[in-house]
Order: sequence, then structure tokens, then C-alpha cells
Amino acid sequence: MERERKLYWARTSTRQADLFFRVNDQLDLIETWGKPVLTIPNGFDPEERQEIQTADRFIIAYTGTLYRTDDLQPFFQVLKDLGQSGELDFQDVSLVYAGNNSGSFGEEVRQAGLEEIYTDLGLVDRNESLQLQARSSILLMAGWTSESDVVEWSGKMYEYMMAARPIVYMMNTTIPWILPARDMHRLGGVCYESCRHEETLPKLREYVRKVYLM
Repeated sequence: MERERKLYWARTSTRQADLFFRVNDQLDLIETWGKPVLTIPNGFDPEERQEIQTADRFIIAYTGTLYRTDDLQPFFQVLKDLGQSGELDFQDVSLVYAGNNSGSFGEEVRQAGLEEIYTDLGLVDRNESLQLQARSSILLMAGWTSESDVVEWSGKMYEYMMAARPIVYMMNTTIPWILPARDMHRLGGVCYESCRHEETLPKLREYVRKVYLM
């Protein structure tokens, strides 16, 4: 019922439009009535950029929405393994979430047994979110892609890029070598792909270990 209501709203409210915009070429528009469609990629406002801040802890931050199709368990398993091996001291580490999905994120943390390092900030204003990103050691991002549902690059990534901090992108994907996997190294980050688990998990582990040692 909710889906039908949204479809009806989209079709009736767009009928008079002369031009349609989208943020990436993979975004499906419900109805364009044969009108032109222009793609304007997401970006960020340089005036919002925060100065990189020092912190007395190794902060791993996730800011924003966590979707049911996202999967952070491989990253949490890497954290747990590094802690158990002594390569990462949990007394120095904070796993911080800021957003409106505290329940979903917290449940993933509990499944991984990482409650001792977890801090839930809940929903914060944009400025506080940007400040958290600026003082983090790692910014954590999640996404998904399949043959029928392509999500190449989240808008949240542009905030993360603006923060100029190390980025870990966790992709739950059935398609190998999607855009984040091809481009994350250019940002000094790393991308894990679920369909290349055996190949990308060791790279993820080594990346987290190196950033921690730095």
C-alpha cells in the first residue's frame, strides 16, 4: 500500500515538469514523461570543511543511515581479530555511531561482541557530525550493489572525502570491482567486497592495522 501511494505521488507530481535531475546515471526515475534527464553528481561545499582535529583515542566513526542491505560484520570481525591478537588495544579504541539507526547499528555491534568499545551518539546535527568525522582515525561506510539494484557511490562519501580521513568502504555486492573498489585507493582508503571476500578481507585487515599503528 505504501509503495503504491509513493508511486502515485511521484507520477502525479512530476507530470508538469520540463526537466528531471538525478545524482547518478544508475538512479531509476519512476516516470519522466519523455522529458530530458540531466545527471548532476553529488559533491560537497568547501566552506563546510573542518580542520583535522587530534583525539586521544583511535576513533572509528560511522555517521548517517545504515540500511538493511548493508553488512558491517566482516569489518567488526577484523576489529575483533586484531584485538584478540594484541595488534590493536581496545583501551585506545572507540567505535562511534551518529545517526538515526542506533538500533540497527547497535545490534550489529552486539552480534560482533564489541559493546566495550561502542559509543552511540544518536542523531546529531550536521556540524557535530562533521566535527566527529574530522577527529576520527577511520571513517566507516557501507553500501550494496546487485545486478538489479546498483548503488555506486553514496552521497555520504563526499562528506568523508571532505574530512580527508582514512575511509573503509564495506560493499555488500554480487558484482566485483564496482566503483568504490576501483577508486578507493585513489583516496588512500580501502574497499571490501563481499563477492571477493577471500581477496579483500586480508587487505581490509592490513589496512586497519597500518592506520592504527600510524
